Amino acid sequence: MPTRNEGNGGRLSLGQTLAYSAGELAATYLPMALTMWLMYFYYPPDEQGNVTAPLMNLAAFSLVQFIGKISDSLSNPLVGYLSDRTKSRWGRRIPYIIFGTPLMALSTALIWFPPSDHPGMANNLWLLVNLVVFWSSYTFVVAPYLALMPEIARSNEERIKVGGFMAGGDILGFLIAGVVIGMGVPMLKGKVNFGPITDPYKLMFILSGIMVLVLFYLTWWFIKEPPHSEAKEIKMGFFESISETLKNPTFPWWILTITLLNPIRGVIFGIMPYFTKSVLKLGDDAEMFAALFQVAILLGAGLCLPLINWAANKYGKKAVFMYGVLTFAAVMPLNVAIAFLPLGPGAIKFVSMAGFVLLGPGAASMLTLWRPIISDVIDFDEKLTGYRREAIYMGVEGLIGKLGDGMAPIIIAVSFALFAVGGDISRGVLAAMIIDSFLVIVTCLIFRKFPFTK
Repeated sequence: MPTRNEGNGGRLSLGQTLAYSAGELAATYLPMALTMWLMYFYYPPDEQGNVTAPLMNLAAFSLVQFIGKISDSLSNPLVGYLSDRTKSRWGRRIPYIIFGTPLMALSTALIWFPPSDHPGMANNLWLLVNLVVFWSSYTFVVAPYLALMPEIARSNEERIKVGGFMAGGDILGFLIAGVVIGMGVPMLKGKVNFGPITDPYKLMFILSGIMVLVLFYLTWWFIKEPPHSEAKEIKMGFFESISETLKNPTFPWWILTITLLNPIRGVIFGIMPYFTKSVLKLGDDAEMFAALFQVAILLGAGLCLPLINWAANKYGKKAVFMYGVLTFAAVMPLNVAIAFLPLGPGAIKFVSMAGFVLLGPGAASMLTLWRPIISDVIDFDEKLTGYRREAIYMGVEGLIGKLGDGMAPIIIAVSFALFAVGGDISRGVLAAMIIDSFLVIVTCLIFRKFPFTK
């Protein structure tokens, strides 16, 4: 397989595009797997749905999770700054992938090996240390990895193409985190006993660490960074580098958009179990259909990827991104209305499934065009400063944009508090979906101010 600029006219071959997108699969899979399963592991319900034998108490677990995410957020701009200034025979980005991925893979596995079967300081410290190491090493690898994209895909068409393949990696990452682990753990329950590997979670996440190592090393092996140039001789200090990103007139509009998109996505996935249990009243099938409805969104997104790629090349990334996301505002109220239809259990499952498939175009727009758009923002920075500063932009986007991640549980909790009646939270669930639709409209109105159209 040729490396970049060798035998392929300076463009990425299909194999190189796949190798680069393999890293995106890993970058999506790990956070989603932790989001879906870590609390369930440390704070598990019994067969009756009661938590009687937790490994941590809920307050300690929540605090440790919060500290872990803070370490992730704060390390983003620092890693970006260091990566932009790195000089090595591998380039500015690849060294971080080479040396950071093994630590990330190791901490991925160690998280699931608490030293005690009972709550206590030992488990609290174990999870705290390993989560901080995991999130710090995750940023150490992923921020430079994402910064590669604007460097290796230089044309608008190539960026949209690579963005489409990365979106495919995102979808596969979501599916592996939800479906493969969700089905694999019950299948392996009671069948795992290899020394210290005593339950399915330990085995699955050891394998996850190995998978992540292989996927990121594919990027290292097949992607060659462009040669060093004067534009990469960055002479700005740390705080100046951050402030200069905010002086780029395109970046504030983009960062506001991303900060609002994160909770929109978080609310959709966060309310799903409550929607199936409390609104659709699916009983014992609620958890299964919560997973299937999430798969339906991803299936819809996957089917729309070629269409989004074609439309972005024809009509421009801004229009396709904005109108694609805007479909959320139409489809979410539709799913609310479905809950009031006089349908039997079988029909309501089918119609709701179809409703969530219709969220696919919006999801595909976000997944495909997110990185090509930030690449254009970075190109404009080079015109302003004369430097190629991809990683600091990824770092500041991570620092500010991830604040939006914390808004989703707040929106859900406030909706439940204001609209739930007694123990019935169904109205709170529907209210969260309506608020999400309103937030989509606000986001699109902000993104209209984004100056680029191509």
